[in-house]
Amino acid sequence: LDALGCSGHHPVFQTENMERIIEIIEESFLWDQESLFAELMLSARLYEFLALCKQTSENPVAKDQPRNPHIREAIAYIRSYYATPMTVQSLAEALCLNRSYLSSIFKQEMGVTLQQYLTDHRLTRAAELLGLKNFSIDEIAEYSGYRDTLVFSKAFKRKYAVTPTAYRKAEYEKREQYNENTVHRF
Repeated sequence: LDALGCSGHHPVFQTENMERIIEIIEESFLWDQESLFAELMLSARLYEFLALCKQTSENPVAKDQPRNPHIREAIAYIRSYYATPMTVQSLAEALCLNRSYLSSIFKQEMGVTLQQYLTDHRLTRAAELLGLKNFSIDEIAEYSGYRDTLVFSKAFKRKYAVTPTAYRKAEYEKREQYNENTVHRF
């Protein structure tokens, strides 16, 4: 998991293979967990899951890549360290670039400011975590780079037009509806 960039403080990863990952998870529930054959098949699914995650991290989609290498570095840095305290100045320093220069080229190529990109990335990751029951709103705020839960909640509501709690409830309801529909198909 460390090699994938996942940890307890950064429990989110990106993948371009979401459909297959969902299939792997669904297939895993079908195996009788009591037999050696099932245990080996589940292990195989786990390794396939991890391989798909690693493949995405090693082979980013070229069409989505900015042309400027400094912008690619900035995006990679944000994706890796978004959960840590970060400012545009600290990002520029980490990349050994002038803050004004980095801000200017980023806005020009990406169409948003560095701060907007960082905020959007943090809130997108937070939305993903809200779909999981095992994290409190406070933990999700912290894992998303927010030290103040109130600031996190306000930013989340600005982006998604609902509070994190309401978003989580809606996600649970969607998941339950999906589960009911999936059970009825078998």
